[in-house]
Amino acid sequence: MLERLQQAIEEDPLWLHSSYTPARQWEAQLSLGAIWDQGTSSEQTLAFLHTFFEMAKDYFQRHRHSGQSDASLRKHIVSTPLKVADQLRPPTQEEQVAPWPWEGLSSIIGRVARAMHYEHPDWVLITTDTPHRKVYSREIPLLHRLADYRVLERMLGLDEAEIYHMTLHRFATRLQSPRKGEHVASSSAGAESITRPLLSRSAVRRVGISLRNTKICPSCLEEEPGYDRLFWRLRPVILCPRHSLVLIDRCPNCLVPIPGLRPSPHKCPYCQHTEYRQAQPALIPPASWLHEGQTLLLHLLTAESVASWTGSLTFVESPLFRIESWQYFALLERFENLLQPRLTQSIVVQTLKKLAWEDDQGISESQAIRRVALQMALFHYLLACWPENLLKMVDCVANQMKGPQKKGSMHENFWQTDRMMQQIWCASGSSDTPFAFLLQVFETLFTWATTPGIPSSRERGTQQ
Repeated sequence: MLERLQQAIEEDPLWLHSSYTPARQWEAQLSLGAIWDQGTSSEQTLAFLHTFFEMAKDYFQRHRHSGQSDASLRKHIVSTPLKVADQLRPPTQEEQVAPWPWEGLSSIIGRVARAMHYEHPDWVLITTDTPHRKVYSREIPLLHRLADYRVLERMLGLDEAEIYHMTLHRFATRLQSPRKGEHVASSSAGAESITRPLLSRSAVRRVGISLRNTKICPSCLEEEPGYDRLFWRLRPVILCPRHSLVLIDRCPNCLVPIPGLRPSPHKCPYCQHTEYRQAQPALIPPASWLHEGQTLLLHLLTAESVASWTGSLTFVESPLFRIESWQYFALLERFENLLQPRLTQSIVVQTLKKLAWEDDQGISESQAIRRVALQMALFHYLLACWPENLLKMVDCVANQMKGPQKKGSMHENFWQTDRMMQQIWCASGSSDTPFAFLLQVFETLFTWATTPGIPSSRERGTQQ
């Protein structure tokens, strides 16, 4: 009940997310994990209940006059029969399943639950011995508590290393700087963490990792066996290169996000009758910049060595292969600043779209996926065919800026195209600091897009 209620409120349009202090306190209590243990002291139990009722009182007092809230809560609460503790049982050896390549932990928990004929995969997260312990389902993608690993080892028949490789911590050394430290302290006081590289909370926010929901490829789920890939939870991953299809992130009928932990891999648990396979995802041409970029991204995430790239020759000379994987994601995040809504009409963004982007209307009904698709296409266009694409973009922007300029404007400081091109050629031939150079390039593009006195493409068209 607690997990269902929290999920409903989180997805309610009135929810204030991180700024909601009572919710943060409740989330912290749930993450501690001790509240699931029947052996928890009465003081801890009372402290948790006090936090819970304060949160509920504050939420409903604030929004007691809103009819929209009630409708949304009903929309996201799934009616699930309770499994009485004495009905729980450990899976037999035949019911335990082996993980598939890059399978997520939520996916294999769901497969075990279906093999046991459980009505909901949450039941696999509860121990059969007394006192009962439960793994908090929202922690599964970033599982770090040693006690939770012990619970899942018994229920899944897998060891710590196998479970770890089905969590997003598997990407820790690829997604964050080594300076952040290989091990992140546990978020729960007194809880022992596993001694493996862990993703920091800041990295989770920066990369855009979904803890509750996922994206899926309908064609992948039609295969035997159908299972969720771990990297589908990462915000930058929106394409299945195997089938050249854009991933879907919501039910095509009720438009509710797809939960990672769900009774059926195909059927929406909210509207109960719609299958995700009914969605019509967009087919992306393999030669497009979006497809090229997604293929390269997944290579950087999953390959043992960056040098093992066997994809498109357009990236052979790219500086992307002279930087670390975490630096690639840092650059991707920095480039995202250029695509802010207030900069969409800037000459820099409009020029990039003309060179590398055709139309995003047929990509997906999801605005979030369309935004990532644009980011991935433009970013990888700039860094492919190195350095010709970047020079072409700079030249196109410079040509649009020809004409009379106001004396003393910032044009004089930034639009010295010959010098900029010379710097690009010199830096691109150097292998010493490609990451620092690319950071400088993106900072320069951002400055050009935000410089006062440089008209947007719309304003320039009006002037002409």
